[in-house]
Amino acid sequence: MRWEKENLDTMQATKEFVRLFQSVPDPIVDIAKKAETEEARIAWCLLGCALFQEISFPTFRRVFGALFEAFPEDRLWEFPLPEEKILLKISSEALGKIAWNLREQVPGIFWSVGAFVRHHRPLADWITSRDVKGIWRDLGEIHFMGKQAYRPKAIYAIKRLTSPAPFGLGLCCSPSEAKCPMPFTMGCRRWIGFVGPGKALHYSEMEEEKKQKLGRSLYTALAPGNEMAAAHALQFFLEDGTTDFICREHTEGCTKCPLAPYCCKSVLETKLYDT
Repeated sequence: MRWEKENLDTMQATKEFVRLFQSVPDPIVDIAKKAETEEARIAWCLLGCALFQEISFPTFRRVFGALFEAFPEDRLWEFPLPEEKILLKISSEALGKIAWNLREQVPGIFWSVGAFVRHHRPLADWITSRDVKGIWRDLGEIHFMGKQAYRPKAIYAIKRLTSPAPFGLGLCCSPSEAKCPMPFTMGCRRWIGFVGPGKALHYSEMEEEKKQKLGRSLYTALAPGNEMAAAHALQFFLEDGTTDFICREHTEGCTKCPLAPYCCKSVLETKLYDT
């Protein structure tokens, strides 16, 4: 891409951002890997992927962690299953005063993942016996995992299951020519708009398919051969954290962020342009 060649400093700073943030834990993988068995790790990873929607990373981690603590390991799929009012109570307590549109759907998603596990277990065999298309198709059985042509949650589920640590559980599906597309995160979209080639390429006017293609090409440029590292790291760019953006929280208010001189949202006095 011409923009990349004309903005080598920005690209280098973004590569440093990727290296810095690729070690930040993914909330779903981080909690799922606490399970003692591989079966439970896979099951909880699937639940997290189905639940993670319209909620900040820290808040989701509290809700997801509370569910795991209350119903660890095989309590996700073994009978007796938790009642709706209990699942809603746990979610509400973890949320506190924070509103979440998906809260009422938590019981249905929880039970749906449990049914999926009972149908396809052992899950490790399910993964190794399916190629990407097979896993993609089967994930449609899970409530709120998506059924459209573009299914971000299913993409994330496959990547979290098959990517090496710390991005995923490091499992292997059946080989095939079909490849799962990389997750196109909101953080990557923000980077394109605020730091990257968004203005030059009229990004806001692009069709969604072209936006996704652009994002995938940037992952390759930023982390050749390890595109998941770029996708993982950029998801934290200008993403809401506990008290500020996650990227600010991890870089002492932008002071240690390599992107600070190029980011219009930087709080540093040395930023190139105002917010």
